[in-house]
Amino acid sequence: MKYPTKIKGLSERRRLIPKGKIRLGIKMKNAKGTEYPKETEYFACHEVPEVEKIYGEKPTELVIMFPSDNEDIIFPQAYECYGRNSGLKCIGDGETATRFDENREYTEIECKTPNECKFGKENSCSIKGHLKFFIPKVGPGLYQIDVGSINSIIDINSGLDWARMITGGNFAMKPFILRRVPKASHKNGKKQTHYTLQLELSANTFTPRFLQQPEVIEEDDEPIVDFPDPEKVAKDDEILTRIYSLGAEKSLKNWEDIINFAYKTSVFSAEEPMTIDQAKDLLTEDDEIAKKLIKKMTLIAV
Repeated sequence: MKYPTKIKGLSERRRLIPKGKIRLGIKMKNAKGTEYPKETEYFACHEVPEVEKIYGEKPTELVIMFPSDNEDIIFPQAYECYGRNSGLKCIGDGETATRFDENREYTEIECKTPNECKFGKENSCSIKGHLKFFIPKVGPGLYQIDVGSINSIIDINSGLDWARMITGGNFAMKPFILRRVPKASHKNGKKQTHYTLQLELSANTFTPRFLQQPEVIEEDDEPIVDFPDPEKVAKDDEILTRIYSLGAEKSLKNWEDIINFAYKTSVFSAEEPMTIDQAKDLLTEDDEIAKKLIKKMTLIAV
C-alpha cells in the first residue's frame, strides 16, 4: 500500500521568508519624543549586521542576486492597508482587493486607488513593492526591501525587464547592482531630492554576442594540434563524474543546477560569473575548489 506524502492545496505552496529587512530610512525623534521616519541616501542595514559588516554603515550600492526570475515572487506589488495591531487589512491590484476583518475573515471587493477609496484614506492605503534577493558576499540568506516610491517601482521593473530581454528571460542567479540614486522633484512649489532605487544587471555577467570577437585564422597558418595529456584527462573525468553523481543524489539534475549551488554556497565567487565549460575547467584545475564543492554538497541538504 502506498501512503500519501503530499496534502493537496497545501504541500505545493511555497513562500520566500526573508532573513531580515534592509531599510530606506531611519527613525528619528522630535523635541516631544515622537518618532517619525526619515529617508536616507544610503541603504540602512542596522537591522542586518552581517550586511553592515561587509558593506559598511552607509552603502549606496549592493551587489545582489535573485533566486528566481519570476517577478511575482521576487518583486510583488500591490495597494496595501495596515492596521497598527491587526497587520494587513486590505490588499488589491487596482481592480480587485481582498479585505480582512478583525477575525481574519476576508471578502473580495472592488479595488479603487487610495484617493478614491474611503476605507483606503482612513487606513493609509499606499503603493507597496517588496524586493526579495540575496547578497552573495554575505551568504545565501534572503533579504527584503519594502518600496513605497512610484519612481523606484518603475525603475526596478524597468531594470528587470531589460535583464529579461538581454538574457532571454534567465536572469536568476546573475549579479545585479542595486543603487540609491538622487532624483529631484517638486512638491508645493518646493524642490526636493529623494533617493530612489535603480537596478542594473552587472556588466560582468556575460559578453553579448555582438561584442564577441571572432577568432581570425590566416589562410597560410597551419593549425597547431595540442594533444591532451591522457593522465590529466582521466583525472579530470574522475573529478567531474564524482561531482555530477553526487549532484544527482542531491537533486541537482544537471550542471547548471550544480553551478548555481556552487554560487549559492560561495564556492564560486559571484563577481566572476562563468559558463558551464569554464566552471568545469576551474573544478579540474583547482583541487581545493573541487574539494570544497564536494564537501558542501555532502554536508548540505539541497
